[in-house]
Amino acid sequence: LTRETVEQIQLKVMDIYAVDDRINAMANYRPEDDY
Repeated sequence: LTRETVEQIQLKVMDIYAVDDRINAMANYRPEDDY
């Protein structure tokens, strides 16, 4: 693998983790549980 390819893969992985965090945050946030 060239360095450029590795950097692109790392960026994609970071994007996937960021989306994952957002989905988890949305799943954990339930307004109806707020009293």
